[in-house]
Amino acid sequence: MTDGGRVYAVVPVKDLGGTKSRLAPVLDPAARAGLTLYMMGRVVSRLREAGLDAVGVVSPDPVVLDEALRRGATPLVQESRGLNPALEEGRLWATENGAAALLVLPADLPLIEAEDVRAVLDEAAGGAPVVIAPDGARSGTNALLLRPPDALPF
Repeated sequence: MTDGGRVYAVVPVKDLGGTKSRLAPVLDPAARAGLTLYMMGRVVSRLREAGLDAVGVVSPDPVVLDEALRRGATPLVQESRGLNPALEEGRLWATENGAAALLVLPADLPLIEAEDVRAVLDEAAGGAPVVIAPDGARSGTNALLLRPPDALPF
């Protein structure tokens, strides 16, 4: 999608106090926070390796935002509550900075590779305004690409 304009990615991350709550029976809060930071960092690294023009991490948590900056992402302080409002904040950042397309990825994709990101970009290169990559169970979304960034509401 290199000739389709600038592509920005947004990775939303919850406050570390509330992440990975399903793992509470086996991991203490510090371990869950560490796991979240590790996976977020890996997602950011793979997005950067894939050659996106910019990567933003939206979170209310200053520790998450510090780690995002350390990993080369733009930290975006989440002013609202909830996933969809966070994505709207990320979309605003992307459009204000000239993005022609917006790629949204969750922070918890431990197996993601740069090739996976490029495959989504390649799919969009055919002119599709929306590309959705479902999870393995087809019950969630692992990637959402919008061109233009406001092609769909959150």
